[in-house]
Amino acid sequence: MAFPSTFIQPNIAKNYDLERSPSKGIINISVLKNSDKTAQTATLTGTARNLLGNKKQLTFKEVVEGDAIYYLAQIDYSNEEIYRFDIEINQNGKVQTLKFQQKFYVD
Repeated sequence: MAFPSTFIQPNIAKNYDLERSPSKGIINISVLKNSDKTAQTATLTGTARNLLGNKKQLTFKEVVEGDAIYYLAQIDYSNEEIYRFDIEINQNGKVQTLKFQQKFYVD
């Protein structure tokens, strides 16, 4: 999922070294095991491309909270900017690609 960074509370942003800004988004990816939906570790790399073709490299950081594991990256955007995300998930040599699109709005 991708959402504006202002959706998270300031103390949470500080804990995870995330910047809150009306023009900065957060990409949050969880990797779950199919059979029992338990969180899995993986290596994530990816890019975001806007409709003009401008490409941004995403840098993910792993966050572990109890049994939950998720991966966070941040991206700058303009109002009503649409990004297409291509994210490679490498888990023990098995690579899968996640593709999705998100339209962002400046608060």
